[in-house]
Amino acid sequence: MGHFARWVAPVYLGFGEDGPLAVKGPSQARNLLAENWPHRRGRHYHAAVSCCDRAVARPGWLEMSREAFIAAALEAGLFSGHSGRARNLVPGATGPGPHHPPML
Repeated sequence: MGHFARWVAPVYLGFGEDGPLAVKGPSQARNLLAENWPHRRGRHYHAAVSCCDRAVARPGWLEMSREAFIAAALEAGLFSGHSGRARNLVPGATGPGPHHPPML
């Protein structure tokens, strides 16, 4: 599986005024957790690091890593959404935009 593994749907994070960032898989998530995460502590942060590491090595952890990453994003106050409607959170997309987050 390795570092090309992708989740079924991206997880969108709000990082400042640059607009939402689409995180598409455990490798990208793991890099963000290690390099750009605002608080490198917390139960969900550590679970996400562990699950993303496992998902890069083993396909059975792919969906678990996504759920753990969402929990860590919620814990850090970075979560912007994830679903088929989440594309509306991307700058330049048409639709309701970030003021109407997608249903979880």
